Amino acid sequence: MDMEVDRSGSCAEEDLQFFDVQVSGHGTEEKHKHGYILKPFQKPPLGNREKDFYKQVFEKNPRKEEYYNILENFLPKFYGVAQIIKRNSSSNNGNENGVAPKYLVMENILQGFNKPCAIDLKIGSQTWSPDATEAKIQQERNFGKSLDITTINGAVKEFFNAENSPLYRNLVKIVYDKLLEIEKVFDVQKEFKIYGSSVLIAYDAEYFLRHSENDSAISRSSIPLRVYLIDFAHVHPSEDGKLDENYLFGLKNLIRIFKEILDES
Repeated sequence: MDMEVDRSGSCAEEDLQFFDVQVSGHGTEEKHKHGYILKPFQKPPLGNREKDFYKQVFEKNPRKEEYYNILENFLPKFYGVAQIIKRNSSSNNGNENGVAPKYLVMENILQGFNKPCAIDLKIGSQTWSPDATEAKIQQERNFGKSLDITTINGAVKEFFNAENSPLYRNLVKIVYDKLLEIEKVFDVQKEFKIYGSSVLIAYDAEYFLRHSENDSAISRSSIPLRVYLIDFAHVHPSEDGKLDENYLFGLKNLIRIFKEILDES
């Protein structure tokens, strides 16, 4: 669904509602009546970094590298930046410093799902940005110590309801194939390094309540499952002109986990 922000770059508050499924970890997202999501614009320089990365990926430039064509398929569509305007409030628009809050206007990647289930998995052995504070680095390190392949493997199986879902293996195979497509990008791109980004996996649980493994109408292409890359506030230009080995390490580990689950099922 193609959408555009109005020419003023603003959205009326009465056109918004809170989004009841949060798909990123930075503030409360809101949903516009036309279906797109407003993600809070982070404080400088993070918000601009994320905005610039989306613009770089989606800009129409015939000289872009081929891998951008793949990357576009795995990012939520980006429609620009907007501010929320309170029509009937004081002149400061309800913001303490008198500036209306800014939002990234994004595709709702759960659009059309009646019972959405979503999980996001951070990618990379280093999930903090090179310019992160010592406190942030320690926080990320402590979180990372609580995770290993076994815990992630178990979380994925629980997410897909492995013990009860007759379509469990189909779901895992779809994600595995999509991760292999994403890997093609990072096996060649040397323009940027990404920290703290996640792979988001989502499906519509209602679909699986209505279907069984023997349902002849089922094909993998019809299963409502989506895989996206999200959260790009910590993207940095590559200064060494080399592959993003940190991101590749995390992505290949995730691929290995899904391959092991496939081999087990």
